[in-house]
Amino acid sequence: MSAAVAGMDRLAALLDPVDLDDFFARYRDREHVVIHRGEPKRFADLVDLAGVESFIFETNPRASDLQVLHEGPVDRSEYVYPSGLVDALALSHLYGDGHSIVLPHAHLHLAPLGYLIRGLEDELGCRAQANLYLSPPGAAAFAPHYDTHDVLVLQAHGEKEWTLFEGPAPVPSTRRFDPDVDGCGRAVETFTLAAGDVCYVPRGLMHRAAATTGASLHVTVGLHWVTTLDVLTAQLERAGGQRHDLQRSLPPGWWRDPAARAAARSAVVEGLGALADDDLLEDALDALRTDLVRSRQPLVPGQLDQLRRLDLIDQRTLVAPRDPMVYDLREGDDQVVLSCFGSEIAFPRSTLPALTRLLAAGPDGVAVGDLPGELDGDERLVLVRRLVREGTLEARW
Repeated sequence: MSAAVAGMDRLAALLDPVDLDDFFARYRDREHVVIHRGEPKRFADLVDLAGVESFIFETNPRASDLQVLHEGPVDRSEYVYPSGLVDALALSHLYGDGHSIVLPHAHLHLAPLGYLIRGLEDELGCRAQANLYLSPPGAAAFAPHYDTHDVLVLQAHGEKEWTLFEGPAPVPSTRRFDPDVDGCGRAVETFTLAAGDVCYVPRGLMHRAAATTGASLHVTVGLHWVTTLDVLTAQLERAGGQRHDLQRSLPPGWWRDPAARAAARSAVVEGLGALADDDLLEDALDALRTDLVRSRQPLVPGQLDQLRRLDLIDQRTLVAPRDPMVYDLREGDDQVVLSCFGSEIAFPRSTLPALTRLLAAGPDGVAVGDLPGELDGDERLVLVRRLVREGTLEARW
């Protein structure tokens, strides 16, 4: 594995046996790949039919928690009370009549999916999401369509037949599928995913998926890669705030007078030149990363117990970083700043060696007394206890 993809353990596990170098060089943004495994229990620890049914029919979900589809959306009034709660019996009847039940953003409700998604975001540096599809025999949630982001399909239970069609790919990620505009061409490939199988579907590839002879449960992991257009957009936003000349109006009559049009072209070309500024580019890249880091919520099981036992941490205590965790550590002249879980925590620069070791400790952790640097014993304890309190570290008792 190359250095460019080192550390992407979760993505590697999902794509195995496809090598990550091959995936990025051959498939991403280009073509689909189907991985048949013959391992029906492959995703048993990630999602299971009983757990999904329990969430749907035992937790009183609200309308925003799920959706019913039958070659497209079904009117919510058919399965949602006026209060906004889901009518579980109406939902079961719709399912029995051949409708699919979808849990959008299922990673917000099912913890194993939450850890998978947060881990992928940490590895890939982009947003991800998980939608879950429960379909009765023969049902298709959507008519042929494309998605505006890449998708990894994880078949968890039963089978689903996929058909790929000729279509308008590639398509702009900003343009959603419109059945009145985006016609479906001829079918070019059909394959069946069984439990444990995976398929990668790039943005813009027209497809349809339908359960076969039994119930089907699959997860779609949406990958919202950071694109060149994202960076250019961020640069343009920052340039607009820094370069007031970009806010000047175009010459009157620019649409009809050749001289005014030439002046308008010159102004725009000059404005585009502002985007080539290295500092502006660095600011845009930093801003995109910062936005991701600040918006990731904490996953901190056992945090109350950690707080109750905070004073028991001593030099022999093993501590480890939370996993997964999306964070940044920035160095300044006299301090270092840890950004994580929507907060920024400033520490004296003298803590940098210890902080770096703590964040790189991995699941095995490191003993407080073994932290490098010039901090004395009490200072190490202050640092570690602060990080445990903030949820970025956990003590291993």
